[in-house]
Amino acid sequence: FSCCWGPPAVPTHWTAELSESDLARCLRDVAETPLEVAARPRDCHRGRYFHVARTELVKMGVVTEEPRWRKDGPIALLFPIVFRYIGGLCVPATCDAAAVGGRLAPRLSAWWRYPPQVPVRLNASHVLLPPPVATQPSQKFWRGSWHVRRPEFAPPIGPPSLELALVEHAFSWTLSSGNLKAFLTPVVIVLTSTAFVLCGVRSCLLDAFAAHLNLRRLVERRGHIAYDICRLLLTFSVILTHTTSFSWLPHDRDGFGLVVVASQTLVTRQNMGFVVLAVELGASTGWSLGRVQGRVARMLTSLRYSLRRTAVCISVAAPWTYIFVHVFIEDVPGNGLLFSTQRFNWWIGNRAWCAEWRHFAASVLMVHDLVFASRSPCHTSDVFEGILHTEIACASLVAASVCLTNLPPPRGSALAVAVAVVVCACTSVASSGHRIGELLPVALGTLAVGAALPTAAGLAAR
Repeated sequence: FSCCWGPPAVPTHWTAELSESDLARCLRDVAETPLEVAARPRDCHRGRYFHVARTELVKMGVVTEEPRWRKDGPIALLFPIVFRYIGGLCVPATCDAAAVGGRLAPRLSAWWRYPPQVPVRLNASHVLLPPPVATQPSQKFWRGSWHVRRPEFAPPIGPPSLELALVEHAFSWTLSSGNLKAFLTPVVIVLTSTAFVLCGVRSCLLDAFAAHLNLRRLVERRGHIAYDICRLLLTFSVILTHTTSFSWLPHDRDGFGLVVVASQTLVTRQNMGFVVLAVELGASTGWSLGRVQGRVARMLTSLRYSLRRTAVCISVAAPWTYIFVHVFIEDVPGNGLLFSTQRFNWWIGNRAWCAEWRHFAASVLMVHDLVFASRSPCHTSDVFEGILHTEIACASLVAASVCLTNLPPPRGSALAVAVAVVVCACTSVASSGHRIGELLPVALGTLAVGAALPTAAGLAAR
């Protein structure tokens, strides 16, 4: 902050406060006992526990909802992106975040030793409080930063100022009334639909929401059993990767830690694996193009497939995007935010951008990359969006090839094979594997290999 705008002004005047106010009681309690640095939240028996980290780098950018190519406006501080965890601070229950960040946390500095702030009695009902030693810089997406200046009494050792990040540890949580209603509504719909179907009342709408029918669709086979085994292995690897990235599991390269590291290094290949599986499943049935005749009918079949796949992805991504924006951090506490820079950027930075209505709507409708020319910041919506766009592109390409050559699939996929060879030869697969440009070469390569291999009927004839 101070590098670009100068250090924020720190109050220098003493203020009068009621002697029985929470702030006055907090300072009295802390002055009477030494400031306690607890290693774990469960070791804190005084009331409240705060995680403290030193900020080393803050993200700056233009705060706008316009697409990337139209970004202009004033530069603003957004949120910290690099920090170093210091430890946990156990304080009395009367100390809130403002008291800890402005008066207590700066005492953890390794360079300066701030003396305890002791209230001075003014009269029977009021006390004088010394000014805070830290102030909050203006950051749009994060209100947990505190800017600390080097005190005048300190020797010129260390930096002229530092910034601290503060997160209170929540020992319990509960859903807000609005989110509770949002969760109960689909539960009631599902239970009601299930009851009607079990009683013999059937319709397309009831079948779509019936719990037992959806569970049956979830476990039923889709083609050869090898497809189901690949899907289970890919799903397990994704769960293992995301769990170990944000948990206590070991990250060394010995024993189980080696499996964890290997799983994390293969995370991009998992997305490509899902693309290969999806394209192979679609190509094995010809995307239902062989069941209809005529160019118009085949193009309409391809359009219906695209709309149906989009609707399925929206039904999965929309609830999780809502949870990402309105449940996590708001209701479910982010106690471990300061343990990992990646975790903080994910739950604070990405979540703040996702909360902007344009990014939220575009992500839910699976068109964020098309509208903003960038990945969606909403949790893993960009992965679903990239795989969906890749599926639709492959299905449309095969449909166009079949319509132009008037040959049934897979012989009618000659145009798709030619395009696949050219694209795979000219495009290098990027490392993230989240967008269509990074996944399409793999999908087209799958089409090319699948079309080149002989069919089961051809092998039997030999």
